[in-house]
Amino acid sequence: MSRVIAAHAQHIFDWDSFYAGQYFFLTTQAKISINGTFTLGPKLELSTFFPNTSVESAIAAVQPFINQVLLLGTSVMHTVIIDSINHGLNSSDDNTGLDFVMGSRLVDVALIIVNKWNESTPVATVRKIETTFRDKQLPILQKLAPPGAGAYSNEADGLETDFQTTFYGPNYAGLSAIKSKYDPTDLFIVKGGVGSERWDASDCARSDYPMYTGHL
Repeated sequence: MSRVIAAHAQHIFDWDSFYAGQYFFLTTQAKISINGTFTLGPKLELSTFFPNTSVESAIAAVQPFINQVLLLGTSVMHTVIIDSINHGLNSSDDNTGLDFVMGSRLVDVALIIVNKWNESTPVATVRKIETTFRDKQLPILQKLAPPGAGAYSNEADGLETDFQTTFYGPNYAGLSAIKSKYDPTDLFIVKGGVGSERWDASDCARSDYPMYTGHL
């Protein structure tokens, strides 16, 4: 997977002149067909949006990257979407009235790592998944991320040590002040949430007010 990600990093700026945007999904154990036989293997799924570009030009622009990925032994499924996305790329995003917005709100790169478990997964296994993310996967993401990058999680990593910066960025001080004003005893608390640094996760108690107890 690392070689495919590295190849993507080499080619990501090839499409800047097209004002293109891309969704990029890479899985290690996908169901793929080889000569009519289904097996499990690495698979790359791409959806690339090209505004005001011909199909031929769009395919030609992405093909060098796809060729490199195929040489790495990874199957590729690529969808090219051609449309008049954000008519006049200088228009305000809110005034375009289109489904696909390619403007100021589009991040340059979003790298997603998925670690799954279900309701029947033992707690010890869940903890192992969490620590693997923190100790092995996260350091790789931090090396790839530019200064000021952050995370968007559907379930925040409870083991994140610098959650103030990672989850809230420069807004944390203001959010903490608001919470202290309206919830001075931290009645409403969640692990990795605003104010949770004032709690001792080991015994689930406020570190400065031992009489308070609660769950993190």
